[in-house]
Amino acid sequence: MHFDDSYTERFQELANALAMGNSAKSQRLVRLLATPGSFDPKARPSPSIRKWAGVFERDSYTCRYCGQKTIAPPVLRVVSKAYPTLFRFHPNWKASETDAAYLVLSTSADHIVPITREGIDEPANLVTACWRCNAMKANFLLSELRHWELLPPASTPWRGLTEYLEPMMHQTGLSKDRYLRRWVDAIRKPDTAGL
Repeated sequence: MHFDDSYTERFQELANALAMGNSAKSQRLVRLLATPGSFDPKARPSPSIRKWAGVFERDSYTCRYCGQKTIAPPVLRVVSKAYPTLFRFHPNWKASETDAAYLVLSTSADHIVPITREGIDEPANLVTACWRCNAMKANFLLSELRHWELLPPASTPWRGLTEYLEPMMHQTGLSKDRYLRRWVDAIRKPDTAGL
């Protein structure tokens, strides 16, 4: 499925069929336009932060889709915990209650071939992505998206500001925070098997 002008024209036909109450035609069209890969929480494996840390380190915390330097989630979280009313974070990333930095620059791991599309949860299928690219790519294959490509791993010293994580935790009294400690341990000993 390619998302080009012909897709929007076919989708317009679907919208028209729905608006006209033509359920047989709209059902036929939606079958043609629907893309496999709806989210099934049971099908998604539990991620390993150590595996993610290895991927992020390999890619220099730089998005492999757009080339944007990203900021590691625990670094953003320290700022939110230190200044909760100024740099807001919602546990479900509700956009109206979360600082835009999370929604644009946060480091995330993306499956090149999504798990819901028979991809594997192995380092060869994982890349660093900014949260925005990860959200836009969703459950699509790169071949289904116009003008998307996989960039080679960045070779820069950028580390997503993780070098500041422990001093930030210490200065803000968050040294014992369980979430942050898990990240510190993962960053110290990333899982680099298969990279």
